[in-house]
Amino acid sequence: MEIDRARAEVVRLGREEWTAKLHGGTTDFLIAYLRSGKFAYGESEQARSLLIKIGPPAIPALENGVRRGDRQMKQSCQECIDAIKAPGGKDH
Repeated sequence: MEIDRARAEVVRLGREEWTAKLHGGTTDFLIAYLRSGKFAYGESEQARSLLIKIGPPAIPALENGVRRGDRQMKQSCQECIDAIKAPGGKDH
């Protein structure tokens, strides 16, 4: 129950930060979990799920990850962007 509330708060912050012009601090933090070999197994999937739930406000930070990350991070960020923009995704 507490974990679900914490996840919901992370998503809320990620959505509101961009509109408040804080430039995605939450999304940048989550994107760090997409780097290859950086964190424990499963953490990158949880971060990916939260980024997709944040939706369009996460796209600018994800685009930076595609441009600047290691190979795994680039792929993961692009997959998040694709999921957000997919029909029925958070961008529609």
